[in-house]
Amino acid sequence: MKKNLEYYSRYCNAHQHPKFKVLRSKYGWEGDGRFWALNDMIGSADNCILDLNKKYLAGTIADDLGMSLDKFQEFFSFLVSDQCDLIQEVGENKYTTELVQEIYGRIEADRKAARDRKNKATNTVPDDNLTEFGEQSSSSGEPSESSGERNNTVNKSRVKESKETTIITEGNGSGLDFIKNIKELFKDTWDRPPKNNSEIVAVEKMMLNYSEKHIIQAFRRSAELDKLNVAYVKGILKKHYEQIAAKKERVHANRMKLEKIGIDPNRSTIKIN
Repeated sequence: MKKNLEYYSRYCNAHQHPKFKVLRSKYGWEGDGRFWALNDMIGSADNCILDLNKKYLAGTIADDLGMSLDKFQEFFSFLVSDQCDLIQEVGENKYTTELVQEIYGRIEADRKAARDRKNKATNTVPDDNLTEFGEQSSSSGEPSESSGERNNTVNKSRVKESKETTIITEGNGSGLDFIKNIKELFKDTWDRPPKNNSEIVAVEKMMLNYSEKHIIQAFRRSAELDKLNVAYVKGILKKHYEQIAAKKERVHANRMKLEKIGIDPNRSTIKIN
């Protein structure tokens, strides 16, 4: 379970804050840059707290910042001092920043909400509403195959594979009902922003071929399976649409068989699926 940050944002005018002006008055823009490097390290640390009690850590950071150990300790003490107060001590030789802790608190709340959604979705999907491919019965009332029929036509390994890769529910769901912002889609379903522009472009291409509702549901399904990979989402969508097409072909073929023997498919009591 993640207990740090992979990403954070900040205000564009942060450099205008009096604390940064105090910092630059003593260490210049080089000091400003070194502070943000330290802030990144704090965000990456466990619980976003830099523990300088760890052996060699202070020396390692000093080397990363291009400073001698003595100069680093002097610089760090100034950041913690009341005069600058950009870094706060939260325990013996343990430090963080207000910015990182504010963002970390929000992210942890979002992560908890995402875990709760995942647990709820995993524990509440009724098996008797799923077809052999893990889809719910459609709104038109087309029935699913019985478990006996599934056992006769699909072996256990294939059933397991289909459940892991293709479940997309047909309900309205909660949260996003359509995609307003791709970055929000990632945050809402995967609890993280896109790693790079390639992931954004991949989703944009999906929107050309698949419905927004199914894209959202595929993202949620991949989160339930802890498969946070855009290619995996695309695989879910492709398989789902292939199954829909195959089902339509079966229905059409069965209707043609009924018509061939003189039975009106629209009036027949025979299940067509």
